[in-house]
Amino acid sequence: MKFYLTILIVTLTAITLVNGQKAKLAPEQIPDLTKNSFVMDNQESVAPADKMIINHPKVNNLWSGSIKIELGKEEKVFEYRKDHCATLDLPDVYAHAIRTLNGIVLVSGNAPDNYFMFGKDFNSLKRSCNPVFISGDKWEVDSLDHQEWITSVYSEDGIIIHAMVHNEYHDPFSENCKPGVTDPSNPCWYNFISYARSTDGGKTFFQPVSPNHLVAMLPFKWNPNAVKRGAPPPHGYFEPSNIIKHEGYYYCLMFGITSNTNQAIRG
Repeated sequence: MKFYLTILIVTLTAITLVNGQKAKLAPEQIPDLTKNSFVMDNQESVAPADKMIINHPKVNNLWSGSIKIELGKEEKVFEYRKDHCATLDLPDVYAHAIRTLNGIVLVSGNAPDNYFMFGKDFNSLKRSCNPVFISGDKWEVDSLDHQEWITSVYSEDGIIIHAMVHNEYHDPFSENCKPGVTDPSNPCWYNFISYARSTDGGKTFFQPVSPNHLVAMLPFKWNPNAVKRGAPPPHGYFEPSNIIKHEGYYYCLMFGITSNTNQAIRG
């Protein structure tokens, strides 16, 4: 099996606002730019896969120019066979790039050891085999320190980097699970989001003492006997998005499976 991490360079043309004023589109007015075509008011616009030009009355009435997106050639930046630092060092989470004082850090790794890529630009990114963060991998659920993935990052100065951490607990005690095993091969899975911080531009991350690192967690504890037979389904909060700042507050998205008996209940 081969594992690759590829990147598409996306270029957006400059946009001029009408009369220099901000304009807002309602959610139903915003086209889906991930598709080669989109429909607004029953009017379809089609573009080739590598180029999309939005030309629609509702958009043109708000903007004095068009929005043009061009996708560059797909480039391979990580190849497991050549670049991995450890057996489990593979791109397991969404890739997030962040600019630092020394260039770019690309966040995309796996537990238990989190390895990042560093470079002056995307063309010079290289895997560093010094893990920036090592999972606690503790057996006790109340430690809140288990299999951990740094998933999303944010920085305002390129030195101090704040991170959201995807944290998986795989119960190694219960007979309903996989006794003695704490990695994702254990079907018992309780998930939450924690916090980590770097003060050296992403070379190392550390966490506040538990439970002060906790960001998001279900309002009930792990229960290996939640279902009548076998392991409870995976549940908790998972995979936080990019972090953005707006009017003094910081935001990110994550998805939740909020029931320990029914995976269809989400929030």
